[in-house]
Parts: sequence; C-alpha cells; structure tokens
Amino acid sequence: MAETASNIDELKVHLDTLFNFASQVSYTQNHLLPVIQAGKSLIGIRPENPPKNLLKWLEGYVKEFSLKKDEAFGENELESPEVIDISRLGELINSNKKPEALKYLYYLKKVASAEYIAEYLIELASVKSPFQLLFCWYVYKSIRNMKNENQLSLLDLGVSCLLDVNRDENANHFELICYKQQILNTKMLRSNSIFPSLKVLVNSAKLEISEDCHTLISLKLVELIHNEGELGVWIFLSSLPMEALNYELILLLDAVRSAIRYSSTENDWFMEKIINSQVKTEC
Repeated sequence: MAETASNIDELKVHLDTLFNFASQVSYTQNHLLPVIQAGKSLIGIRPENPPKNLLKWLEGYVKEFSLKKDEAFGENELESPEVIDISRLGELINSNKKPEALKYLYYLKKVASAEYIAEYLIELASVKSPFQLLFCWYVYKSIRNMKNENQLSLLDLGVSCLLDVNRDENANHFELICYKQQILNTKMLRSNSIFPSLKVLVNSAKLEISEDCHTLISLKLVELIHNEGELGVWIFLSSLPMEALNYELILLLDAVRSAIRYSSTENDWFMEKIINSQVKTEC
C-alpha cells in the first residue's frame, strides 16, 4: 500500500510539472492544456495503475511545444486604471481587441482571484462556441488544481482562445454534450448566467449531430461502457497501441468518462442515444 501511495504521489508531481509547462506555452488551437487536463482525468479512473501508453504519449506530445509566451506587461510599463471592472474585459474581448484585453487582464489579476476571472471567461464563452467554452472550462479546472503563480498565465490562454477568429464553430459538439452535467454540478458564483447559456449551446449541439450520434464512438467502447461503466473507458484506452492515440481521441475519451461519471437519470442523452441504443441494436 505504501508503494502504491508513493507511486501516486510521484504521478501527481509529474502531472503538476506538465500543467506548469502548459501554462507557459503560447495559445494555439491544439494547445497542451486541454489534453493534459483530459489525460489527468483519465488517469484518475485508476491512479494506482495509470495507462502506460497514455503517459508515454503525453511525454512525446509535450516535446512538440516550446516555452514562448506572448508579450508580457511589466509593472513599470503600465499604470493601473482608477476603477477596474471585470465587465470591461468582456467588452474588449467582444470587440476583438486582443492587446487591450490582455493588458486589462493584467490589471484584473492584481485585484481578483484567478478562479473568479476564469469563471467570467466561461460566462463569455458560453455564448460563443463549444470549442471556446470547453477550452475555458479546461482553464477553470486546471486553475482549481494549481497553487502557484502559473494559475495567472492560464487566464491569458483563456482570453486568447475567446479572441481566436480562426476557431472551428462546429467543433466539439459531442464533447460539450458529454461535459454538460459535470459543469452543471460545479458550484460557481456565475452559474445563474452560465448554466442557461450552456443548455442553449448543448441543445444546439444535439441538433447538429443527431443523425450521426451512433457513429461517434466505436462499438467496442460502447460494449465496454455497457458492461464496465467508467472502467470500460480505462480498459479501452489501456488496450490501444500508442500510435493509435491522438489529441482528438484523448479529449473524446475524457468527455465520455465525464458523461458516465456524471450521468443523470433525467434526460440522459449520452446513455440513451450512444450506449443503450447501440447495445439494443446489436442484440
């Protein structure tokens, strides 16, 4: 038991190192942060026996990135406004003024907690696209698990994502549906504004993929989930050769994990449309 606890502690330190590294990498659409956060959650299914192929794949993926931060704003360069209002950040983001938004974020970091600002970014993203909402959700989750100054760097990533004009508006519909219940179960100060917009975005996503939902995950994974629940995701992932792993698959598997763990008996779209319907068809 002592050895298992030691291994889990070492794994936690390793993952913390990956998060700290990700916080110092400039924003891109395939940024490290979502896949590291997803990998952490998948490893959490059985932390005493993490999928070795996933750990090895993450190490290789990280090596594709380098530390190259966006322009930093030094204390001597900027004078703080007399009044700092978080809604001003939203105005700058919605006006697509990236340099000004990042400067204002710099001021906000001095007077507000990282978690508070991250919630506001989720609120802004909830009326944009599934991709942007999920990226800001990953930022929020990561910040809640970090305890150092790198929390603040993650906020820059969230703002940059919200200002990403090259984003794919049709990406991540399925993942958003899967994460919906986990997000709704999370206590947030801004839940009254975030949750209604989230539900609208999810309902739109369901319409977009309604005809193809039965093809979104493999039948093998469906059967494992039906028989083993959340553990079925771990079994499926662990059985894959490392060359079969990729960014999109890791994000999809974690979304599926979330859908299973936070499944609701009320209108559970994932279990009914994805799992039970395919199992009935096979029978």
